[in-house]
Amino acid sequence: MSGRPLAGLLALVLWEMAARTLAGTHLLGGPVDTAGWLFQHRGLVGRALAVTAGEAALGLLVGTVAAVLLAALAVLAPRRVGAVISLLMLFLFCLPLVATGPLLRVLWGPGLGAPGEAGGRGVYIPRDRARVGGGPPAAPGWGAPG
Repeated sequence: MSGRPLAGLLALVLWEMAARTLAGTHLLGGPVDTAGWLFQHRGLVGRALAVTAGEAALGLLVGTVAAVLLAALAVLAPRRVGAVISLLMLFLFCLPLVATGPLLRVLWGPGLGAPGEAGGRGVYIPRDRARVGGGPPAAPGWGAPG
């Protein structure tokens, strides 16, 4: 067994040991208890997972469409794209999602609008970089195993 799976297994064993040591204190639930709860409430967890996956897909779509539109702007009006990108970067990176989440909920109201926009903001920059800059969506080596 290589290092990563072994480290993960060791972490699970240590977690379970700590949970059993603290049994009765309700401070820490172990992986066995967590898996049991997830199984007992699989209907609820499945519905919540479906909603979350739908919101993530909507966010991916919104972010991709925004990147394509900005790429079209770069082709059609190359002199103006710098100013537009500067304003977008200010909005996307200087206003964290945690701070804008409640504002998005007020602006969009109930439904998928706010989570969709938040997800879109999360995928916009890598998609935009790949389309406008012609580069990869992430720096070389990011996400590479090992």
